[in-house]
Amino acid sequence: MKNVMRAAAVAAAIVMFGSVAEAQQKWASFTPPDGGYRVDVPTSPSVKSGDTKTDYGPAHVVEAVFKMSDGLDCTIRRADYEAGAIGLDPQGHFNRVKQNFAAKYSIRSDDRQALINQPAMHLVVDLPNKRVARFQEVIIADRTITMVCIVPAGQETGPTMKRIFSSFAVIK
Repeated sequence: MKNVMRAAAVAAAIVMFGSVAEAQQKWASFTPPDGGYRVDVPTSPSVKSGDTKTDYGPAHVVEAVFKMSDGLDCTIRRADYEAGAIGLDPQGHFNRVKQNFAAKYSIRSDDRQALINQPAMHLVVDLPNKRVARFQEVIIADRTITMVCIVPAGQETGPTMKRIFSSFAVIK
């Protein structure tokens, strides 16, 4: 009986510590310059933008990156392509992304449900060194908005990741 009570006390302490740790983070809603999306982040991201060449042709990219001491490492990328470059075959694009991940890593789940009535893909990928990536991408015409957050294994469904992914919203 004592072991059960100790286990319950340890579990309660872990839950309480996790809640306190999350509450102590300085969460804010982040929207990149020129809009496109909004997402809650636990710290201010560094933002860079510029034009780049891609497999789909030239794109203007805005990238927001933030890292936390607990091992959370996120990149949120908005890419605007030329008309017709990507929006005509979103599932083809998602298949290519999945193939690129699968060539190097183990894909735990692949969800292709629409997000905000737009084609979207959500992957959970096991990485080396006991790390896990959550990947989410939505395609709106010829714009992709991609979130990749990497955490130590076991944290991929924790409160921080849930808050980041559930807060995501496409805006103008």
